[in-house]
Amino acid sequence: MPVVPGFPRATPGRPRGACARFVERWPLPLAVVLALSWPPGQAMAQPAAPATAAPTVISAQQLICQPQAWARAQGDVELQRGALVLRADALDYQVPQDRATATGRVSVSKEGARYRGTRLELDIDRFVGSFWELQFDFDSTGTGGQAERLDFLGQRRLAAHGVIYTGCERASSREPAWTLQARRIDLDWDRQEGVAEGARLRFLGQTLLAWPRLSFPTSDARKSGWLPPQVNLDSRSGLDLAVPYYWNWERNRDMTLTPRLATRRGAGLDAELRYLEPAWSGQWQAQWLPADQVTSRSRHALRVQHEGTWAWSNPLMAAAYYEWQSERVSDDDWWKDFPRTTVAFTPRLLPLRAQLEQRLNLGSAEAAVYARAVTWQLLQSVEAPLTAPYQRSPQVGVALQWQDPRWDIALESEVNRFTLPSPRSSLTSSLPTGWRWHAVGHIATPWRGAAGFVVPRWAFNVAAYDLNHSLHPGGAQRSSRAIPTFSLDAGLLLDRSLRWFDRPWLQT
Repeated sequence: MPVVPGFPRATPGRPRGACARFVERWPLPLAVVLALSWPPGQAMAQPAAPATAAPTVISAQQLICQPQAWARAQGDVELQRGALVLRADALDYQVPQDRATATGRVSVSKEGARYRGTRLELDIDRFVGSFWELQFDFDSTGTGGQAERLDFLGQRRLAAHGVIYTGCERASSREPAWTLQARRIDLDWDRQEGVAEGARLRFLGQTLLAWPRLSFPTSDARKSGWLPPQVNLDSRSGLDLAVPYYWNWERNRDMTLTPRLATRRGAGLDAELRYLEPAWSGQWQAQWLPADQVTSRSRHALRVQHEGTWAWSNPLMAAAYYEWQSERVSDDDWWKDFPRTTVAFTPRLLPLRAQLEQRLNLGSAEAAVYARAVTWQLLQSVEAPLTAPYQRSPQVGVALQWQDPRWDIALESEVNRFTLPSPRSSLTSSLPTGWRWHAVGHIATPWRGAAGFVVPRWAFNVAAYDLNHSLHPGGAQRSSRAIPTFSLDAGLLLDRSLRWFDRPWLQT
């Protein structure tokens, strides 16, 4: 997180005490260096320097100063110490206290933080002081805002009063889309925490949330705590109020628990668990309504997504990939009563998908074996019955491809078992189920030269079926097909070099 962020050398023969008188040189601006770490015995007396390793450098058009005591500068004033740069129209610097008072167009920048205001009082080394009527930007997080007064409380702490804080793009003509307005905001970057008092969260000029005290993180790091409440109103659940609590469990795990209360249905609990490991990751979401006051029963929903890889010590086997996705609910009416909780593409057709794929390292050939399964939970309705698609339970296959300058060979074959979700409806009772074996492949011997190419290619597409009943009366339950194909591709490359208008061309 951010923290609050020339002089020509003295020429020989310069009159003694020149720094103590008012100096003005026109039309060129005067550059003056006030180096607080000069060694004793130099021609210019050494001021009493504060305990700092970096010297203080001041440049301005006009300067009047008394060594070891004070300095006053006007016109394009710049004070620099280390990473801190202070610019203003006028500056009063007290050397013993190491305190600067700046007025006019005042700006301060240090380590990615920039402040612009009208008046500043600052103890430079301790970085303690106040800034009035200012705007600020933190480059590392893309946040900023404006405040009536900002108090610097050290290198990594500050307090802003009468503040508008935002992470959105800021334009002078209008209020940013999202803003946090507060009577006071304290930012502590060591603890990576911000605390707002008298806070209002606004969106497009409208207040969404007003709270006496809010806590929020000052960086991308996650922070445990209560999130803004969620309010919804509909005819099925009534007024629904949910207040999420975010738990930053570990660096690679977190959980969100959301108690909710609906005026028509009663109390419920939502939970979301996320985890991320080097070889696997996933997300679990659950909704639970222990006693639905409308249906007088317990209702729930579960959504799971998990994927990962499994490494083998055998060099012939690459890392295996596996994936599992599932969404299940307690009853057929869930999609109507809680439409916002279902993420499936078709709310009444909830998938369960499992997949395992293993690639093999066979030199110039590429090979893979895989196993997959897809089943559905069909949320059936008497008023609007739905025809479910086939389930693949399972789908097992193998794929092989081999290419070199003389041969191009590919083969893919798989076995599927097609079923229908239970219970069957009148729309699906007559549909057959069963097994299918399917294979496609080709063999090609390409010839390619500088003048052209010839590619003879033989391909095949075969399948065999074993069904639980025939597709038509008197038909067979088993059938097969085979479709061979031969093709010949050829072409000539007619290229020649030309030169037109003293430029080389290639006619092709």
